[in-house]
Amino acid sequence: MSSLRIDSDLGGVMAPVPNKKEKKPAADTVSLSTSSPSCQSNLNDMALSMARYSTPVGSNSYLKHKRIFAHATKFHMSVTGHLSRTGIFSDTIENIIQMLKGYGLEQIFNETIDSDIAHNDIILIDFAIYAKMIQSKCRGSKCHFVPRISLQTEQVKGVDPQAQGHVVECHISPNCLIWDFSDINFIWAKSIVDNGKTYDASESFMIVPHMFHNRLKTMYLKDENELLPYQERSTDAVFYGLVTSRREQFMSKYIKDTGILSRYKIDFRKKMRPLGVVVRGYSNAKICLVVHSRIADSAGEYHRISDFKRFGCVPIMETFGDKMLVETLSSCAGMKFADYDDIPDAVIRELKRINETSADILREEQLSIDRWWKGEIEWNKLLGQVLGPRSTGTNAA
Repeated sequence: MSSLRIDSDLGGVMAPVPNKKEKKPAADTVSLSTSSPSCQSNLNDMALSMARYSTPVGSNSYLKHKRIFAHATKFHMSVTGHLSRTGIFSDTIENIIQMLKGYGLEQIFNETIDSDIAHNDIILIDFAIYAKMIQSKCRGSKCHFVPRISLQTEQVKGVDPQAQGHVVECHISPNCLIWDFSDINFIWAKSIVDNGKTYDASESFMIVPHMFHNRLKTMYLKDENELLPYQERSTDAVFYGLVTSRREQFMSKYIKDTGILSRYKIDFRKKMRPLGVVVRGYSNAKICLVVHSRIADSAGEYHRISDFKRFGCVPIMETFGDKMLVETLSSCAGMKFADYDDIPDAVIRELKRINETSADILREEQLSIDRWWKGEIEWNKLLGQVLGPRSTGTNAA
């Protein structure tokens, strides 16, 4: 598979990078690129490129989106429990609301949608893992036909057949769309086998980078000059997040006891609360780490990048399966990528670089990355720029 480049000169359209044989980098050639003059796109370019790649004008996905939105005038955001406005997806919810309001839809606050009453003018929006219908938000005998958009937030590689069935069920529904955040998930959806039949469920997808968020924005520093320089930070590296068996194995092999990173100050914890403690940890760390929860060949964990992006640490992330954003995140956001067993070497190399590079060069790098992240995705304009004006009434597609 060829990698893909975001080209702002093409209006955010994906420009393919020439095919070349891919191979894993050796431990001594781990990519440690920093923000550089090659950065030619912003976050909004990135968002438009992803959406236009998955939903080009005239495609089946494009036509399905146009038809559903042509009849819709309202939307209902279904959010419960830990997905509420105070949870990890709180800012994502606000971004999706901006998208839909910006496209001319009105938000309503019904408890449920009764599918036995015609509701073609209401789109039900839900956070549904692998597009599973949240029955508590739709009642009656015709939920399958209620217009809805499923916000898919998970890595789908290796999912069970039942999960695949939920995606197929949404795809074959005439009024169901899936907004996913990952190009590897999108490619997976192109050929799903369910009950012996192969479906191209990508025809119901749009790639929307909803896992990029600013949920910690109230804790961002008001002045970039308040960011603590790398050399003055007392923690060498941090990782905050669910400690899965795979991450536990990483800790046992490389951080604990006699592991190669045991002599460094590493803060590797499973809790993301209290948020004040987490923010202080990011703000005092030279490096912020991301080790995949389950498998490497999967979607990028952009929600973790979003949590630490504005606190001035150097991001080192385990190589992921997505291809679209690698070049942009490397050249613009200072992201460094390494394979699972190469991460320790990448950490040691980066700490050595910090110790040996002039403070002025490092400071300019740190501030340049922070300024790039300050750029915003124009959520309220995104649908109009991808789908064009919303058709209504007799002009519906």
